[in-house]
Amino acid sequence: LRGERGTPIKSINDGTVALTSDHFFTGKTIVLDHGGEIMSMYFHLDEIQVKAHATMSIDGTIIFDSPLEEDPV
Repeated sequence: LRGERGTPIKSINDGTVALTSDHFFTGKTIVLDHGGEIMSMYFHLDEIQVKAHATMSIDGTIIFDSPLEEDPV
């Protein structure tokens, strides 16, 4: 999914921040653990505004989008 730079991205469900990191291929990354072995992952972020182990509620803003500079069409 694409978004304009600065677009708030919401958590898809209640959960706990399992990972915040900056990876080579996925860039700034957040992984949320929703329980029951269900996770959601957010990649190529402009910034990370949450810390590991933080609790998130559904529709809580977790990050702001930053599309790749050379986003394929």
